[in-house]
Amino acid sequence: MLLTFAYLALLPLALTAFHAATSDPASSIITAITVTTVAIAGAAAGTLCRHLLARIPRGTIVKPGICEFTVAFLWSLIAYQWTTDHLHPGWLPTAFLFTCFATALTLTDLHHRRLPNALTIPAYPVTAACLTFAALTADTPETLWQAATGAALFLTLHAAVHLLRPTALGAGDVKLSGPIGATLGAIHLAALPIAAVLAAGATLLLATAAPRHVRSRWLSSIPHGPGLLAATTLFVIFGGPPPTPL
Repeated sequence: MLLTFAYLALLPLALTAFHAATSDPASSIITAITVTTVAIAGAAAGTLCRHLLARIPRGTIVKPGICEFTVAFLWSLIAYQWTTDHLHPGWLPTAFLFTCFATALTLTDLHHRRLPNALTIPAYPVTAACLTFAALTADTPETLWQAATGAALFLTLHAAVHLLRPTALGAGDVKLSGPIGATLGAIHLAALPIAAVLAAGATLLLATAAPRHVRSRWLSSIPHGPGLLAATTLFVIFGGPPPTPL
């Protein structure tokens, strides 16, 4: 928890200093206030995520501070992207909720090599609602077709891999691929293959760099969800639609 509080104090200052070098002082102050407020809200959301994980079926117990720091960090990046006109306001619900889902699912997959239905199934209606809101507020209804295409492609691909080699890709990964494919597709269909490659690289890194006692908990397979969620999070934060469509 001390790390979380230190982060909440230092990161807004760092972002403000960076922003001040390229903008006016008044804008930098607004950015600092916004990032700080959103980071605090993110820490509170992380606490809710931690308690939720402890209560849902097939969830996990997470030490205090991990969820709080992770969500606060991700939310502050989202706030910075928004205040510097790199994200459309209509994308914020998608970004905030996705990072919460990503944090909870990643921690569960790393701890127990599973993605609980209590998180993957609700991700479908939540993602659909958020992407619909983003499309309507940005007046870009075509992104809904892209989202549907992305969901279908990613779901089909992961289902095929699961059927051919179940030990390489679990059923939870298949269920998760639908909302992730929709989110990536809404950003750009080209994000799908890039995220897939990044996810494969992250999974390979886990297989080679994770401590031996951690790998022993995963038995014969390496969790693929964390890599997929991390790659998609990068696109959600840094590749989301800007205020004015390009």
